[in-house]
Amino acid sequence: MIDPLLRLSLVWTWIPAFRVVAELQHLPSAAERLHVSPSALSRSIQLLQNRLGVRLFERRGRNLRLNDQGELLLAEVRRAMRLLDDGMARAQRTELSGKLRVMGSGPFASLLLLPAIAELRRRSPGLVPEVLPGAPNLAVPQLLAGALDLVIGISATPHPELETLALLDFDYGVYCGEGHPLHRQRKVSPADLLAHDFAGPPEGESDGWPPQVHRRVGVRLGQLRLGLELCAIGGCLALLPVPIAESYLGPGSLRRLPFPGLPKGKLFATRRRPLKDQDKVDGLLQEVLRVAKGLTPERVPSRTQVPPGPRRPVPRETPPERTKAKASVAGKSRGRIRSRGTTIIKPEKL
Repeated sequence: MIDPLLRLSLVWTWIPAFRVVAELQHLPSAAERLHVSPSALSRSIQLLQNRLGVRLFERRGRNLRLNDQGELLLAEVRRAMRLLDDGMARAQRTELSGKLRVMGSGPFASLLLLPAIAELRRRSPGLVPEVLPGAPNLAVPQLLAGALDLVIGISATPHPELETLALLDFDYGVYCGEGHPLHRQRKVSPADLLAHDFAGPPEGESDGWPPQVHRRVGVRLGQLRLGLELCAIGGCLALLPVPIAESYLGPGSLRRLPFPGLPKGKLFATRRRPLKDQDKVDGLLQEVLRVAKGLTPERVPSRTQVPPGPRRPVPRETPPERTKAKASVAGKSRGRIRSRGTTIIKPEKL
């Protein structure tokens, strides 16, 4: 029986080449990433297949496609390389440090990620978080390839190598801003609302609007933040997550309009399934969960305004026993606390 150490040593130098080709499935791109020639990379793949005695790829035109044996080997190579990389990192440091790559979903990144990152860096100044842009459809391959450590978004994609946690559930609301005709209208019916233009997502994408209800889309925007800002200055109506609208602090103001049958949304955190302790990712995820739990009604800031209207003065009598106490605090200011917010769910594995 061959010694396992000897068996690994015979293929060790070809493993990184296999992983890059398997993830990119294009020899020229993989060769460019590894700074080798395509012919040298092709030879490494062929030598690995010869040593193992199995084919790992099928050629389709100019591209390579993993077969079942290749998919199995890639999953194990990813796990092994993660363990090795984590072990080397622990041997080189005494505290959390290095890069932490995160993809956030639009305004939710500001609401959850930024406070979490600030607190994590306070405890671990050696960390260098990177909040990266990107399309949701690219998040899964980037997580699997190790190009991302954590993704915060409103969709969850099941995958055996990934773990998804539910962070927060929230309501959607229809909002208008200052300058919009509905902002000062005292009563707004669904028919009134549907008579005006909405900001909507690009063609083929969804912002959560009920598909059975027709609305007029006057502008299409690829970023929720742009729709929020356009709505706040009165440019259109917008369907917005309530936590995002209630925490808006930019120019203009928002008024929530009544509309039945709006959906509920969920926010998720997705990472590679942990093999051992993932200190950096665990630390950030714990802070994100803490911030999400902190979005209680009395803690969510709001500039949402309601239309002004005439108020009838209501006379109030001062009880005799409180007259002296009231006089003693004359000139002192007293504050009021308003409660607004959203519903929080406990984290749960999907």
